Amino acid sequence: MIVYTVKQTDHANWVVRRMGATLCGDMERELAMQQARDLARDEHLRSGQPTCVEIRDAGSVSNLGRFSRETQPTAPRYGDERACESRFLRWQW
Repeated sequence: MIVYTVKQTDHANWVVRRMGATLCGDMERELAMQQARDLARDEHLRSGQPTCVEIRDAGSVSNLGRFSRETQPTAPRYGDERACESRFLRWQW
């Protein structure tokens, strides 16, 4: 599973990270979430590997969804804090 993380910096901006490495930053939250989703989808389509998107905010981690070929897309469940458990093929706000 390849994990993309959206994380807030000390300067109140947001960054997108892939497996701990920063890919892009200095963005608003919504833009960072969209960028992470697009990167995860593109990597999944290219490699076939499952990808996951999560957001880290104020000491908590919330699962935004994942791309996986072996499952059907579903929206994340409200309050689901387990990383990489739900799936999506369309962005769920």
